[in-house]
Amino acid sequence: MQDKSSNFDPGLLPDEGDISSMISGKLSRFFGVRASEANEDQMFRAVMMTTRDILSARRHLFRERSKKQRSRRVYYLCMEFLVGRGLKCDLKNLGLYGEFASALSEMGFSLDRICDIERDPGLGSGGLGRLAACYMDALTTEGYDAVGFSICYEYGYFAQKIIDGNQIELPDPWMDDGAIRLIPRTDKSFYVTIGGRLTERWSENKMSASIEVGQTIRAVAYDMMISGANSRAVN
Repeated sequence: MQDKSSNFDPGLLPDEGDISSMISGKLSRFFGVRASEANEDQMFRAVMMTTRDILSARRHLFRERSKKQRSRRVYYLCMEFLVGRGLKCDLKNLGLYGEFASALSEMGFSLDRICDIERDPGLGSGGLGRLAACYMDALTTEGYDAVGFSICYEYGYFAQKIIDGNQIELPDPWMDDGAIRLIPRTDKSFYVTIGGRLTERWSENKMSASIEVGQTIRAVAYDMMISGANSRAVN
């Protein structure tokens, strides 16, 4: 079945039939299965990708509208954003939870069970990250154009265990399943040098600096869509 995400009108919210076609298109394109053959993990990923596409399309419309209105944009920098699991929240914010639930029920799946598969993004821990995420939720709900910047912790902020009364920090590989929520921005990649030795060179009362024997890595940006309750804004 055709993937309708390519011709879906982002100005309108899809109905149950559109949603079924979009999910079926994801299953066919990315996993080579029909809905009747899919397992819960494949269905979860198809639903996440479909929701992400709807949000991305609405984000584009929102940005175009903001540009025409010459709106100012808020840039919010924070070391962490404790956004939490997003699938159920996004569907309810979009007013599409019932439509997705009905579409999945026709395919033999429970949306509640599918939402429970999502892992909590390991992008924050505690009050600072939760406050930052709440600000992004509020800005989006109120219709402000805003972008949050943070670090994408590949192995999570950390997973905590208490062993013999001591805190033990362990990696939290949330991106094994959670990366499906992210949109890689390979056009926004940068080369960063870590470690090495800083060398200063002076000539004619000017100083230049370079890093030698360091490790250069390619840092790639990712987008994560933030929806607002009963709002046309997506940040």
